[in-house]
Amino acid sequence: MNILIAGGTGFIGQALVSHFLAGGHHVIVVSRDSQKVIQIFSDTVKFMAWEQLNCYQTKDVDMVVNLAGANIGSKKWNQNRREEIIASRIKNTHRIVDFCINNTVPLLINASAVGVYDAIAPENLNQKIYDENSAIEFSFAPNFLAKVAREWEMATWPARDHGLRVVNARFGVVLGAQGGMLQKLLPSFKLGLGAKIGSGRQLLSWVSLHDVIRAIQFIIDTPTIHGPINIVSPQIVTQGEFAHILASVLHRPRWITLSEFAIKCLFGNRGEELLLKGIAVKPSKLLGQGFKFVDDDLRQTLTRLTAKVSEPRYILLKKDGPIEIREYGEMVVAEVEVQGERFIAINNGFRQLANYIFGSNQKRQKIPMTAPVIQQNQNTSSSQWIVRFVMPEGLALDKLPKSEDPSIKLTQLAKNKYILIVFSGCNTDKNLQKYLQVLLAYIKKNDLKVNNEPMMAFYDPPWVLPFLRRNEIWFELLALQ
Repeated sequence: MNILIAGGTGFIGQALVSHFLAGGHHVIVVSRDSQKVIQIFSDTVKFMAWEQLNCYQTKDVDMVVNLAGANIGSKKWNQNRREEIIASRIKNTHRIVDFCINNTVPLLINASAVGVYDAIAPENLNQKIYDENSAIEFSFAPNFLAKVAREWEMATWPARDHGLRVVNARFGVVLGAQGGMLQKLLPSFKLGLGAKIGSGRQLLSWVSLHDVIRAIQFIIDTPTIHGPINIVSPQIVTQGEFAHILASVLHRPRWITLSEFAIKCLFGNRGEELLLKGIAVKPSKLLGQGFKFVDDDLRQTLTRLTAKVSEPRYILLKKDGPIEIREYGEMVVAEVEVQGERFIAINNGFRQLANYIFGSNQKRQKIPMTAPVIQQNQNTSSSQWIVRFVMPEGLALDKLPKSEDPSIKLTQLAKNKYILIVFSGCNTDKNLQKYLQVLLAYIKKNDLKVNNEPMMAFYDPPWVLPFLRRNEIWFELLALQ
């Protein structure tokens, strides 16, 4: 397909362009900044300036995606900034709509936001949950965010009235590792300075960038979808829950609360609308059409997005303080048996496995580093250890290059449930024994059946400060009562 994207250099746009290019499509990026387009995409896309758009006559564009608009939260909302936020959306959408009408483009996907609904202060505990069937009074807006979103959607109506297929993609808070809200929050949360905002009860409708791209592709592939569509996870959380979970997956405290008064003083009306009010939104249309969200659990999503290197996906079945029960799918691993004291064994095993993934294999293929590094005793009374690297997701066992080191074994661990304890500090024998006893006591108290040999999982290199490190001890669950 030939796809025209406006706003292709932004957070969502870059991911979407990459997705389309990987699918073999031809992409035209409409932007004000040709150098930025070249810097990001090199010569893989065609650049078009906004001024060229309405002079461009073609019947070869199969679809237009419009994501263009000034950042809502980056600057103070004075009168000039408000006008810029609105104009950057409405003016450009008018241009896009004219292009679609003049060239009879079959599909226009135009960005919108869940702010199109009425944001509600958290004092109202019985907050309404909106979906695409919720009535909206487009001639009136209760606040600035609603005004922006409603005018943005109304700007697409002429294309709809001309019989074109128009989808208004109402995005929630989009979470990704390389941009958006999460990138802004991470520095403070990593320092243990993450905050609950106000009461923390304001509702947050979120979605992962991964699911945004999947949802857009699903919309393209499903001709019956048109009009407004909510692109949000089915899981709605409060701001306080979000802050607690983010701090938890980073293994940091969450002890600061920013009062409503402080937010209003610091950010004015922008803070009141963006931070102190919330909207609960359901993706009813997507779910009704059979779309399956990959990231529908905030804890797992944030764990994946904040990982320094990739980690195997899992389902969190239970959490009780530092104790967790997880279910992992099949994991492809490279493992090696090493003799000696535990600390010496893991260092030697790490070096052998690192050589393998860094290219010491028959294909000279480099394999991305993952976490954790897993160490398991063959027998409690022996000094024989197994050290494992989990291979990246999507790399099948039969696709792995054979090692030049005959002691390295490539194998696959079966889907399984594990009970484990999460803790920080150095991976000394004393520290490991301390937390092992806590975990064993929990297992005994709850009458759980486990494999006798624990696995130790280490996530951080030795130069990370001990109190910032993440360590785990796992037991395979044989029966879950």
